[in-house]
Amino acid sequence: QTNVPDVYAAGDVVEAYDVVNEKNQVIAILLLAYEQGRVAGHNMAGGEDIYPGGIALNSLPIFDLPLMTMGITLTDNRPDLTALVHKADGIYRKLVFQGERLVGAILVGNVDHGGALTWLIRSRLPVALDRDALLKGDPLEIEAARQLNAVSKNELYLRSAVPAFPMRV
Repeated sequence: QTNVPDVYAAGDVVEAYDVVNEKNQVIAILLLAYEQGRVAGHNMAGGEDIYPGGIALNSLPIFDLPLMTMGITLTDNRPDLTALVHKADGIYRKLVFQGERLVGAILVGNVDHGGALTWLIRSRLPVALDRDALLKGDPLEIEAARQLNAVSKNELYLRSAVPAFPMRV
């Protein structure tokens, strides 16, 4: 809803919350316009939905080369950001981190697992995975790193000879 009673807007004409940059701005992405339009339509019909925000995201082929960008992709003059880059066999991947959080990515030549990266960015969760595996886009390596991390955390809770609960004899 706009600041004018009974006037609603969505898409390229509105500023919406950018969950990566943590501020309101125009995010001219078709999918986000659909989401905003759904919220606006429901509210015009008497609902009270709140649009949660989105991230800048583009995915398209350029001369048959798949390309996907999401979140913050430029790190110039941003000492709070760290970029990891992988180049191999016509594939370019760049992941941008702010501390422990993934905040952006560029995928060229292979956009596999772009949805998983988008989810990581939107979730704002710390990335405790093997970043090199994440960068190379190897889901098996990512899962193996996650499992190894879980095992190392569970070593603190190894069973001892003493029962956890007192037993009656």
